Amino acid sequence: GRAIVNLYDKYILTATYRRDGSSRFTEDFRWGNFPSAAFAWRASEEYFFEPLKTTVDNLKLRLCFGKVGNSNVGAFAYESMLENVQSNWGVSLKTMNIANKDLTWESTTSWNAGIDLNLFKNRIELVFDTYIRQTDNLLLQAQLPSYLGTSGTGSASAPWLNIGSIENKGFEFSIKL
Repeated sequence: GRAIVNLYDKYILTATYRRDGSSRFTEDFRWGNFPSAAFAWRASEEYFFEPLKTTVDNLKLRLCFGKVGNSNVGAFAYESMLENVQSNWGVSLKTMNIANKDLTWESTTSWNAGIDLNLFKNRIELVFDTYIRQTDNLLLQAQLPSYLGTSGTGSASAPWLNIGSIENKGFEFSIKL
C-alpha cells in the first residue's frame, strides 16, 4: 500500500508498506514486512521566502527512510533435498544440500537526507544527499571444509545462512549547469 499527501506543493509525505512472501523460507519465516516513508518541505514556497525569489527558485529539504527485503536463495534451501545418482550398486539417493530451517529474509534499511537548490532562473541546480544503508541477515552460502563432504563432485552443497551485516554511508553532491 502507498499513501501520498501533498499540501500546497510545500509539504509532501509519502508512506509505503510492503508485506512480501517467499516460498524460499519455512512457514515461520515466509513473510517479511517492509515499510518506508519520505517527507519533503519546499521552503521556497513559504511566504517568508519571497525576498529571496529573485535568486533562489527552489529550496527543498528531504528526509527518507525505507526497508527492503531479499529472498534470493536457491529453492528449498531450508530443506534437505535428495537426488538420484548412479553408483556401482545401481541408482542411489544422495543429499543435494544441507538444510537450514532458520533461514530468513535479508533486510536493508536506508536513511537519506537531502537538499535541492535551484538558482538564477533554474540555471544552476545543486543537489546534496547523505545516506546510511545497513544490510542485516546477509544471505550467504557457508564455506565448509572439504572433509565434511561439501565440495567436489557428488557432494552436498553447503547450507545457506543469515550471517553478517554490512553498512554503507556517504554523501553525494551534484551540480547541473
